[in-house]
Amino acid sequence: MAKLGAVIDDWMSSSQVQISAVQCWTSLEENLGVVPCTVMSMMSDSLTSSACEVDVCGVLGMHALQLASQSPSALLDWNNNYGKRSEQGSLFPLQQFAEHFFKEVVMISSHHRRHRRQGKHLWHLRRAR
Repeated sequence: MAKLGAVIDDWMSSSQVQISAVQCWTSLEENLGVVPCTVMSMMSDSLTSSACEVDVCGVLGMHALQLASQSPSALLDWNNNYGKRSEQGSLFPLQQFAEHFFKEVVMISSHHRRHRRQGKHLWHLRRAR
């Protein structure tokens, strides 16, 4: 993950690019063995918005929110798919959340999507403050 982060940082700096939209599932994990979620979260935390699945419209919205607030931004898909339980819902991030949004940060864990699909563990890292 560190190499991927360094390459993206270097490319964005030398190209003078301020935002990115990455084709992550499943291209980066299959071709490089890396799930870019943590790298993209750290980018967002440093005000360099990055969206998943080449979501150009999403990253433009994130960038506009970031410019307006001068803080990391996030977009969510708000889904109430619990039928009669109207007090419950699901929020699915459309990109990786920056640490900015968490009071306590997170852990080292197996990445659930890869684990389910391939029966393998791919470690997903988040640093504590």
